[in-house]
Amino acid sequence: MHLNLKPYYWLLLGIVVVFVLIGLIGNVIIPGGINSQFWRKMGPYVVFGLFLLGVASLVPVLLKGFLVAQYKIGNSHLPLVQLINQHSKQVLLTVWVIFGIGMGVALPYMIKDGFFEQAQVAALESDQSK
Repeated sequence: MHLNLKPYYWLLLGIVVVFVLIGLIGNVIIPGGINSQFWRKMGPYVVFGLFLLGVASLVPVLLKGFLVAQYKIGNSHLPLVQLINQHSKQVLLTVWVIFGIGMGVALPYMIKDGFFEQAQVAALESDQSK
């Protein structure tokens, strides 16, 4: 495989750290009295964007893991494994394009159905307070 996975590992690690920090900050600052409407409105967009970025950066790591596993179990001679190994960048770009097309189809419906709306956040908070 001709992909350098270091940037993807660092990106995944950074996203996990950001998610942990968002959780800690959200549980410490918001109950402490700092309650910004801007962050309440932008929070779902930020978290969803980070999630999508994390999923996209996980694809090359999983592709490399798949190829390593195929080589370890002795399937390196199979034409499909050789094809994926020789064209790993094209496979990666194809998966990302398919993800992008799927997101392009789903996102308008998510917005229309209120996926990012404040009302859902308020409903979740009222359920947690019970």
